[in-house]
Amino acid sequence: MIGAATAYIAGSLFASLFSPGAGAVIALGALLAALVALRRKRELLRDVIMIAVCWTISFTVYSLADLRYEGLGRALDGTEGGFSGVVEDFSSYDGGKASYTLYGRANGGASMRVSCYCDDLGAELGDRIDLKDCRFELPSGDFLYDSRDYCKSQRIVVRITGGEPSLTRTGARRIGNALRSYREEMILRFKGKLGEEAGGFLAGMVFGEKQSLDPDLRTALYRTGIGHILAVSGLHVSIVAALVMALMRALRVGRYVSFGAVNVVMIMLILLAKSPVSAIRAAIMLDLMYSAGLFLRQSDPLNSLSIAALLICIADPFAIHSAGFMLSLSGTFGIAVFGPYMTKDLPTETLPQRIFRDFAIAFFTTLSVFPLSLMYFDEVSVISPVANLLLVPLSSGAIILGLIYTATAGLLPTLYPAGVLIRAVLRAAELVSGTGFSHISRSGALLPALAAVIGAAVLVTYAIFRRRRAVFIALIIGTAVFSGTVLTQAMIRRNTFRIAVLGRGSNAAVVVSYKGRRDVFDLSGSYKSPEYVRKYLMQDGAGGADSVFLTKNIQAQYSAYLAELRGFPSQTWIASGETPVFGGGEVTLFGDEGFSFESEEYRANYTGGTLTIEREGAKVSFVPAGKSSADAELTVFYGALPKGAAPVPGGIYLGTGPGQTDDLEIVSKNGGTYQTRRL
Repeated sequence: MIGAATAYIAGSLFASLFSPGAGAVIALGALLAALVALRRKRELLRDVIMIAVCWTISFTVYSLADLRYEGLGRALDGTEGGFSGVVEDFSSYDGGKASYTLYGRANGGASMRVSCYCDDLGAELGDRIDLKDCRFELPSGDFLYDSRDYCKSQRIVVRITGGEPSLTRTGARRIGNALRSYREEMILRFKGKLGEEAGGFLAGMVFGEKQSLDPDLRTALYRTGIGHILAVSGLHVSIVAALVMALMRALRVGRYVSFGAVNVVMIMLILLAKSPVSAIRAAIMLDLMYSAGLFLRQSDPLNSLSIAALLICIADPFAIHSAGFMLSLSGTFGIAVFGPYMTKDLPTETLPQRIFRDFAIAFFTTLSVFPLSLMYFDEVSVISPVANLLLVPLSSGAIILGLIYTATAGLLPTLYPAGVLIRAVLRAAELVSGTGFSHISRSGALLPALAAVIGAAVLVTYAIFRRRRAVFIALIIGTAVFSGTVLTQAMIRRNTFRIAVLGRGSNAAVVVSYKGRRDVFDLSGSYKSPEYVRKYLMQDGAGGADSVFLTKNIQAQYSAYLAELRGFPSQTWIASGETPVFGGGEVTLFGDEGFSFESEEYRANYTGGTLTIEREGAKVSFVPAGKSSADAELTVFYGALPKGAAPVPGGIYLGTGPGQTDDLEIVSKNGGTYQTRRL
């Protein structure tokens, strides 16, 4: 089962990375090599054939599903028409807006799942929404958020904008709507009784609700290494199962009834948390563990994990695009398989020995999720083992109290002690994450790829030697290589003059970095710019910004940057105009004519919407689209190009259309030249 599941997941992963032709050639070559190497070992040959069959089925299933998915999207992209579908999920936002996930038909054609952002219609699950004269667009991604993988994991084919929506009440899915309503009521109570911060954190732990959680708080939790408690998964399912089983034992209920009660409560928890795949995986594993006891069979964690992963991937070929699913697999593998394997021979007679063993398991679990955490979150905690030993028990206590409050509809007043535990966890997370030594930043695509290669090398080492000592040596070598690469890359980036251009189309912000100094120039005044800047500073491992220059929508942008850069404080604020800026510290005004700024390494000049960065006689200019090219070695145009205007040859235009780009980094080279790369 383990080999079949691994082969099936690998087949889906291969199909997502390579074209069908390339994937088939690579797989055929690997199979032939295995058959030649094992031609006289019949037992191993049977295993190789079984793995090849599972891999081929998975590769084929994913390829066919992806072919249909991509075909439907391409056929509708950029067109207009109508859509009629049933509401499967929805989220409400400020300003009377909402996003709906609908399942239905576009222009009466094939059935598909779409997302729609429109006025809040007050729709519930199961209601029907009809849209006329709407526009279909493929999900797109950029530096801030790659929605393509997310949409594929949710099987959302296209996004709908515009149109005239109308709602038809159906009265369907009453249980789902009742659970959703109850969930929202509990979240409001959490926040009302504990405050926005602590209540939002408890809502994240109990229901996986992260939408209203402060970005800086979320960053602090991930930097501390306990961000996983915001995803409803194995920890939550195990707590619920343990509570239910304890209650059943107290009531002296039989094991079959207890098993059924556990499943009912787990299903309720999963539905309340909006059915995350991580919770489904945990529930399947827990069912396998409990059912083994019912049928007097021994449970094996790796086998249970393999069965759960296989069932999920068979049911949904696009599950591998889900960050929650992949992190859940790697985390469970670490804590249930890899950690216990590596610590099997450690003594546990005394309390210090048991604590050391728990720390070692937490350490190996951190290593298991390291590559994926770096890829998905742009940072990875290096103090996670210690933080998990100290803070997860407190968080688990808060989860238990929150679940008791939810299960009893507030009859048992457990929120106050939950709040005490939560505030202790939050203060510790904020204190630790603010040290600057708690995490490693991604700083490009090299580190996640290197971490994945090292992980693969460790697995190959185990497959060849099957000895803990060999695996441990491989881990030490891999850690040394990774640490050396991190330090080398950090030194190179620190001593490289870089200009990041962040945003899409009319949204443009520039971040200049060199020798630890970072200056932010907001050119467009878009409300999204602070989010782009925050993400870039986080990826770059920055502690803050030295200066922030605001040129448009000053008051709104000042407030937005203050909120987004709380974890990356700015030393100096400089803004255009003569009107005082309220809501924070001192802001220097440079009037309406523009400004000149000079540091030890470069000069910046801004006038008429054009920003010019000059260093060692070479210039890079950022010019509003529609204007002529500036006298510079490199010109980047931002904003919408006026109708009828022709692009300037040799210029770089921000946007998502043909001949345009977005989110790039300009790197200074010797001889006064510049090289660009996509972020």
